[in-house]
Amino acid sequence: DVGDAADFVKQCRNGIVVKDNSPDALASGMLEFLEISPIDLKEMGKRSRKLAEDEFDWRKISINIKKCLEGIIVDK
Repeated sequence: DVGDAADFVKQCRNGIVVKDNSPDALASGMLEFLEISPIDLKEMGKRSRKLAEDEFDWRKISINIKKCLEGIIVDK
């Protein structure tokens, strides 16, 4: 339950977050996944896809980087 990845999972409801990476916590998380209905798993998958497309698409990232760099050049 640390960092941006955990925040994305909680916010987007596209998975589960385990307390830490201890064997017990990971096993508990796997068991929790087994209790999720196939319909809910499919919805998690859709939300994961949307998150990936919205936040991690290289075309969008490159546009944002270009805008940042242009801002730096203009500010000089």
